[in-house]
Amino acid sequence: NFILSQNSYYFDSQNGKDSNDGISENSAWKSHDKVESLNLQPGDVIYFKRGSAWVGGIQIDASGTEDKPIVFTNYGSGELPKFSNPNWSDNTGNAIRFNGDYLEADGLYFHDVPPPPKGGFLTVWLAGAFRILLGADHCIIRNCYFDTVPKAIQSHGEYTLITYNYLKGKQVLLGSQYWGPIGIQLGIGNQEISYNIIKDFWVTEGHAWGGDG
Repeated sequence: NFILSQNSYYFDSQNGKDSNDGISENSAWKSHDKVESLNLQPGDVIYFKRGSAWVGGIQIDASGTEDKPIVFTNYGSGELPKFSNPNWSDNTGNAIRFNGDYLEADGLYFHDVPPPPKGGFLTVWLAGAFRILLGADHCIIRNCYFDTVPKAIQSHGEYTLITYNYLKGKQVLLGSQYWGPIGIQLGIGNQEISYNIIKDFWVTEGHAWGGDG
């Protein structure tokens, strides 16, 4: 879908080059973490090419506005662009973090993120393939696919909308015998969760209550 934007940036893990300017499909960047150094402005759109895959966490600190959100979405044909982050020491295993207001993720694929290491509930709050940090308000996660993850989404942002996502769980404990896997965990109120498919977030073996998730 065409989105009217102030600036458009393109990422292609297969054919992109970091020496490109990133402002067209034919001059896409390769490394997704280059997005962290962009001076993103309200209305900008970041396009990740379908069929691409990236490893490692990225954090978005910029903010859009109510009329001009900053949108992270896909382009091209084929499978949704994939994001993974198997290393807890890298952004606590978060593949994408939102740390600004009016940010939107639409049509992205997440997989292979770790459960938290052993610890208390505060450690569990840090986990998630996608994490919206405290103070990152008015964000949207829609049409995204989470494939066999111990926790899909952690949101501490108010006025969040999490909608039309598919979330599939991985049957593992989250750091201790008291926490099973979690589809969506909310750390604050004023959030809407609607029209998502959430399945297989449960665990029995080794759990204190006999089952949780």
